[in-house]
Amino acid sequence: MVCGGTWALKAAASILGTAIQHEQGEQALRRTGERLRFLTAELIYAQEKERKRLGNYPLSGQNNF
Repeated sequence: MVCGGTWALKAAASILGTAIQHEQGEQALRRTGERLRFLTAELIYAQEKERKRLGNYPLSGQNNF
C-alpha cells in the first residue's frame, strides 16, 4: 500500500508542478502583452509628436531640415 501511495503522491506532485509552470507562463505572457501595449502607445505618441514638429516647417522647394 505504501508503494501505491508513493506513486499517487508523485503523480499529484507532477500535476501540481505542471499547473504551476502553466500559470507562470500565462503570467509572463500577460506581462509581455502589457509591455507591448505600453511600447505601442509610446511609439504612436512619438510619431504624432514628430508629425507635429515636421508640420511646423514652411512648405517650399527646399528641404528645411
